[in-house]
Amino acid sequence: MAQNQLGIAYFQKKDYQLAKAQFEKAIALTPSYAEAFNNLGSIYFILRDLEKATEMFKKAISLAPNIISPYYSLGNLLLIQGKIEEGMPYLARGIELDPEYLDKHTSFVTELAMGELKTAELYFSYARVFAAAGNVGKTLEYLGKAEKAHFEDWERILNEKDFEKIKDDPRIQEFIKRRFLE
Repeated sequence: MAQNQLGIAYFQKKDYQLAKAQFEKAIALTPSYAEAFNNLGSIYFILRDLEKATEMFKKAISLAPNIISPYYSLGNLLLIQGKIEEGMPYLARGIELDPEYLDKHTSFVTELAMGELKTAELYFSYARVFAAAGNVGKTLEYLGKAEKAHFEDWERILNEKDFEKIKDDPRIQEFIKRRFLE
C-alpha cells in the first residue's frame, strides 16, 4: 500500500511525525493491515509511547500471527521496561519464526540498548530464549556477546529454568567452567 511505503520512506529519513501520519492513513484505509500496525508500533516505540507501541505490536500479531518483527519488537519493548518474563515468550516466538532475525537486523539490537536496558542484559536475555529453544550455538553466541558487554552474573545460567534444556551440553559446561575459574 502506498501510504505504508511512504511512511517507511519518512521513517528512514527519521521524520517520525510524517511517517506516523502515513501509517495511520494506511490503517484507516485497510484496518486489517498488520504491517502498518507494526510500523506504527515502531514509531511509538521510538517516540517512547510504550503503551501505544505495545498496543500496535499486539494488534499486528493478532492480525498476522506469523509476521516476525512485532514479536521481536514487543519482546524487546517489554525487556527494556524490566518486564523480562513477560517479554520472553514474544522473543521465543520470534526466534521460532526466524532464528536469524537478530543477525539480519543488527541495528535493531544496538538501537534498543539506549540506556533503558544494559546491552549485556539484553544479550543475556537473547541467550536465555535460544537456550529455552535448545539452540546451543546461538545461546553461546549471545552469551559471548553478553560477556563482551561486561555481563557478570554467570551463576544465572545454573539457576534459570531457560537453561535447563542445554546446561548439560559440554560446550555450555565449558563456558560455565571458564567463567567460574576467571
